[in-house]
Formats: sequence, structure tokens, C-alpha cells
Amino acid sequence: MFKKDQLSMGDWFLYYLLMSIPIVNIIIWIMVLVDGQNNQTLRNMQKLSLVMGLITVVILILTWGTLLPEIEQILQEFMGSF
Repeated sequence: MFKKDQLSMGDWFLYYLLMSIPIVNIIIWIMVLVDGQNNQTLRNMQKLSLVMGLITVVILILTWGTLLPEIEQILQEFMGSF
């Protein structure tokens, strides 16, 4: 699907349109990463989005892990005042 050396504006529009559809985006994402003949720039962008997604998940887990006890304590104090 995205096997050209240079992707046109229409190709990028199609890519972003497909990536905005739930479930289809996962299938396109896997197809781009697995097929070695796809555009290298697109594959690199997909790899970067994977890395950024993993970093985001780790940061969210660390943030919620440290904030959750504080939020729980605040809620207990708030509910205890009623």
C-alpha cells in the first residue's frame, strides 16, 4: 500500500485517515511495521510512535502509582467530613 520511495500528500492523507479508524489503525500499523517493502520514512515514524507510546505508558504508570495513595487519602478525608 505504501511502497513508493516518496509518499504524496494523498498517500499521507490516506494514512492518517486510516489511522483515525479504531481497529483498522492497529491492522495498518502492523502491516507497515512487518512488511519490509513499505516506505522507510513511514516505517521509522511507526517505530517512533511505538517508542513514544511505550514511554507514555511507563510515565503514566509511575505517575498514577505515586499519586494514587495521595488521591485516596484526600478522598477519605473529604468523605470523612460528611
